[in-house]
Amino acid sequence: MPSCADQKNNIGFRLAKQAPIPTSKPDPAHRSVPPLPISVAGHKLRDVTNDTRWHAYCGPTAVAAITGESLSRIRDVFRTVRYGSDWTTLERAPAVKGTSTHNVQQVLRIFGYESRWHTIEGNPTLRAWLERCTGAMRTHPGVVMVTGHWIAFSGWTVCDTFSEGEVIDAEDARCRRSRVKGALLISGRVPPRVEVLDLQAAQLAQKTKVSNHRVAFARLAKRLNASVSRDDMYLWVEMPSGICLAMRHWDWTESYSNLSSFAENPDLSRLERADDGSIYWFPR
Repeated sequence: MPSCADQKNNIGFRLAKQAPIPTSKPDPAHRSVPPLPISVAGHKLRDVTNDTRWHAYCGPTAVAAITGESLSRIRDVFRTVRYGSDWTTLERAPAVKGTSTHNVQQVLRIFGYESRWHTIEGNPTLRAWLERCTGAMRTHPGVVMVTGHWIAFSGWTVCDTFSEGEVIDAEDARCRRSRVKGALLISGRVPPRVEVLDLQAAQLAQKTKVSNHRVAFARLAKRLNASVSRDDMYLWVEMPSGICLAMRHWDWTESYSNLSSFAENPDLSRLERADDGSIYWFPR
């Protein structure tokens, strides 16, 4: 009997067009924002733990040291700032490296930290610059740019990727002799942009759900000894019995549900027979 892949173009059928998954924008009014401190003077850096499977880059590490957020969440916000909220629809999340001053400033702002750029004249070493800092530069946290590298600082403590996310004394910093180009100084706290954070969290949760169903679909097809193929329109699953299932491959949640239903209790009223004798099963 010819395979379903060879005969699928001989059959006329029409499936309802898949409606896009609704994504409602969260209302910030329903999110309670914790009271903000009047000043950021004396704000201490936090140790950063790399909770991802990938290499930690300096920009996200520095922001995580100031905000206390997880490195994975910081990286996702960098992606939103750089690529827009639609990056969650990409098959692979883009890498976050080579972050610009504008990117770092935007991410800090989303988490509720207002910052201002200061150009450092004379390009002193990091150690010399920290020793002579006065005023807000001495009491406020910030992110300093040395040659091609971001370092979080607060008082005489620093944190970067060379310290592996640990807050250390500036005297022990590997980059203490690197030349300072400028610094983003945290000037105060502002309400975080919770609508950006909530929308991103909802989109990532949906992406994880779809990914989980895709894996579950592949495992179920393997357990049923079914062969799977796909084209621009359909996901084809040929069962050992000769019945060929046609499903929309871009909706893994629905495809997994249809395959599970067919495996447990096949609805024979949905079978269609081709002129050559091939048998097809289409979801409603």
